[in-house]
Parts: sequence; C-alpha cells; structure tokens
Amino acid sequence: PPVHARDRREHRASDTINGTNYAIEREFMVVAAVVDAVSQPACLLGHSCGALCALEAALRTNNVRSLVLCGPPIPIPPGNAICPPPVLERITALRQAGDQEGVLLTFAREVARLPEDEINAARSAPDWQTSVAAARTIPDELLAIERYAFDPNRFRELTTPTLLLLGSASPPFLKVATEAIAAALPSSRLAMLPEQGHLAMY
Repeated sequence: PPVHARDRREHRASDTINGTNYAIEREFMVVAAVVDAVSQPACLLGHSCGALCALEAALRTNNVRSLVLCGPPIPIPPGNAICPPPVLERITALRQAGDQEGVLLTFAREVARLPEDEINAARSAPDWQTSVAAARTIPDELLAIERYAFDPNRFRELTTPTLLLLGSASPPFLKVATEAIAAALPSSRLAMLPEQGHLAMY
C-alpha cells in the first residue's frame, strides 16, 4: 500500500507558522484532512506530538482503519506539567536568541530525557541539521501540549484498532499517558519496547 507522509508547517517544505497564532487544534484538523484525501481507509502512525495529533484526528474522520501511537506526550492528570515552567522559559529564550540547536538539545535532555549516547548518535546522523531547523516549533508545541486536557470519555466510542508503543526507558510521564490512552480506547493494545526510549521508532 502507498505511504503518505504529512509535511508539517515549518518542517521541511511547508509554510511557516507564527508562534502567536499557533493552535494544536489546527494540526488535528490537517491530519484528518490528509486522511480524508486518501482513497482508502488509512493506517495512521504518529510519534510524540504526532501521536497526539493522530489520536485527535481519528475523532474527526471516518477514514482511519487503524492507529499506531508511539509515546504521546499528554499531561495526566490535566495540568500536570510534563515540561517544568523554567525549562519551557529557557527553551523559549533559546529560540528568541536564534539558538535552534540549543532548543533541540535542551528539549532532548530535559523533556524527552534522552541519554547522551542517543543524543550523540542523533547529532551525527545526516538529518540532524534538518531537526535543528525545525526546532523553532518546539516551544509552541510544548505550550500547546501543556494546555491540552485529556478527557477519556471523548474516546469511549473510538473503536478503531489501536497499537500503543512505549519504550521501557521512556520518561515516566509518557508511561502514564500511554496507559491512560490504552485504558480509554475500547480496542487498544499496548506494546512495551525493551530498553528503548522516546526515539524507539527511529
């Protein structure tokens, strides 16, 4: 079957966003629109913030055959910060100073809590500079995620078969979020990836 990769705003070729106008709800709607544009029911795969977008998009379209969600970063309970305010302030200040790599490294170390060997491996990969260029969206996404309120009752009738992936070495907040989603979805299965962190699917 064909694979369709969405080109997110401010990532690769897409247009830019204005941080003051960013709304994660628009991301949900765009994912749903892409799925609706596909001729056949789609298997929708999302990682991290993309997993949250895929989950919410599934409520907005009838064209999803199955879901694969890897490490959705959802505050459980709502308001329980996954990025401490001082860290978010520092990341925002780094973006304002034009230090995109500093944004990405601070996020990797203090939010995703990746070990240094994984960070070093990512920095030596050919697409590192692409990730650095896209890091300007990180503060807006973090703020939007912090404001997101997960209501399990909204997903009780979402019967789409869903596979939830979680690295055993992922931060505790990802484990809590993944388990909460698994409990809310009536047709879900959670698979633990041994000795893997938040970048398990890469």
